[in-house]
Amino acid sequence: MAGVVVGAFANACIMVALANLSGNTIRNALWWMMGSVADASWMHVRWLVLYVVLTGSALIAWARQIDLLALGEDTAAGLGLDADRAAPRIYLTASLLAAATVASAGLVGFVGLVVPHIARALGFRRHRGLLVASALAGAALVMLADVAARTLRPPAELPLGAVTALIGVPFFLARIRSVL
Repeated sequence: MAGVVVGAFANACIMVALANLSGNTIRNALWWMMGSVADASWMHVRWLVLYVVLTGSALIAWARQIDLLALGEDTAAGLGLDADRAAPRIYLTASLLAAATVASAGLVGFVGLVVPHIARALGFRRHRGLLVASALAGAALVMLADVAARTLRPPAELPLGAVTALIGVPFFLARIRSVL
């Protein structure tokens, strides 16, 4: 319920912010909120690659610490990890990585929820391999979804986030059902 309430509040804030803008600005904002890589330029790609390599490398370097934190902060501390310093550093780095990708492509939903499950199903359990496999599988999923978004209804382009949601929602519901 908390997620629904926060989402409703955020939606209200967005609607208030967009209320007095021009039609073109509203269209661009709406397209970004639906996710798209249509406006990508090589300059943006270069900056994103640099950012992803730096933050992704840091997370891969800290993979053992992430493995320990996955056991719980008390257990990680018992195994010698300074959890009070490691956890905020890792959360901040992962948040910056997510922020950079969202700033570049907009809200491309369900990639972050579905892809790690796919990587785990492929046998990746420890975070070093899981992070790399998730990055590669996520990139592949976004590229395939973008191709579908551009070709399913020519000459119109579907929102990338809608295509990933059409893939992700049934997958996620099936995962939830299998756990129950």
